[in-house]
Amino acid sequence: MAVKKEQRPFLEHVEAYLARRDGVDKALKILRYTTKVLLASPLAPRAPSELSRKLKDFEASVGTSRKAFRLGKFIQNVNALKKTEIVSRQGFLGLVANGGEGFYFFVEQFIWLVRSGTFFLPFFL
Repeated sequence: MAVKKEQRPFLEHVEAYLARRDGVDKALKILRYTTKVLLASPLAPRAPSELSRKLKDFEASVGTSRKAFRLGKFIQNVNALKKTEIVSRQGFLGLVANGGEGFYFFVEQFIWLVRSGTFFLPFFL
């Protein structure tokens, strides 16, 4: 007889998937800021060169990639909000912290989608 596996809610599956991508996001962050340091260092040529142009393009594309990896990060905060009990002061502070951070990530991702042309808002343009 087969044992039925307990189903996790959909948002918990999404959160688990996003947690695996955090390492890639951190690696991209290191690459991006290393490139910024190289461009700002005295070793970098001051005159525009092919190398500096490629480094600037690389830094910009890594920044865009990081934002794509951060899509959906607010779901972690939604799950934390669902588990928060507001009966104590600590629960209220958890509600404020997770709600604020979740709102920040949601707005950040929404702005990125609009700027990348994925989501069109004619009344804001």
